[in-house]
Amino acid sequence: MVLVLISSLLAVAFFLPKELVIKKRFIVAANQNSVYRSLTDDNLIEKWFPGKKENGTSNTCFNGKCKYQFRKMVEVVKVDIRCENDELESYAMIFPVKTDSTAIEWIMSSKKAASIFQRISNYFSIRKADNEVGNLIKHFSHFVSNEDSVYGFKVIPTIVKDTLLITTEKEMDHFPSTNEYYSMIDGLHSYLTSSNVLETNYPMLNITPLPGNHFRTRVAIPINKTVSGNETISLKRMVPGKILTVEIRGGIKKVNDALTRMDEYIIDHRYDSPAIPFQSLITDRQQQKDTNSWITKIYYPVL
Repeated sequence: MVLVLISSLLAVAFFLPKELVIKKRFIVAANQNSVYRSLTDDNLIEKWFPGKKENGTSNTCFNGKCKYQFRKMVEVVKVDIRCENDELESYAMIFPVKTDSTAIEWIMSSKKAASIFQRISNYFSIRKADNEVGNLIKHFSHFVSNEDSVYGFKVIPTIVKDTLLITTEKEMDHFPSTNEYYSMIDGLHSYLTSSNVLETNYPMLNITPLPGNHFRTRVAIPINKTVSGNETISLKRMVPGKILTVEIRGGIKKVNDALTRMDEYIIDHRYDSPAIPFQSLITDRQQQKDTNSWITKIYYPVL
């Protein structure tokens, strides 16, 4: 009986091709850039991948009995798959369908088999990988279709309401400390008091890196009427156009990470920005020493 089964298996294996190929094509409700990042950024992979990450390695995860390693290539993601002792080559090719939808073709192929026994092994390995990749696609599609997950926050479009600002700026040879930019804000407050002008919203901050490890620090305060300004303080008018807002809870690193993600969001959604983004300092950072409790709103003007 055993010999009959072995003979039947070998007979079937004889007709198996030396190289097995499986293609999966699917469409996700996400832009091309965010799809590519979600397949190659180690932090994002960890958020959607249903298995566990291999310790001490980048972009390598286990799921079931197979190991996956995601590698960046130009407009293609190479995914090395190893199921037990067999290695499979696979590529995820990314094609834009619309601005907010992307097609992905995931192609898996076994190595050319030198023997009938290798064909059998390849067959079971690629079938196993096929089932697992189908599950990965479900997890990935759900993740990448949710922008809150991809970018780490909810982006809210609104209209500029604070159209009158007083502003001042300084160039520094170091990253400005909290006390330094609040000293600049205090200078604006003193000017408002002497000019009998009311503050209409929270102080604003923008820190721009410059060559030579210098930084341009700009602060501003929304006000209720025009002023003449002086040699260091000027009036700025904002166009009441479209602006994107994000609320962040945490310290400087969280805010800077959010600004980086917002830059990606702007590019991904093909916005142009007519002005610099800025932070609205909801929490008085001088009074609140616990940076985890800071609340900051990021505003990004767009066209």
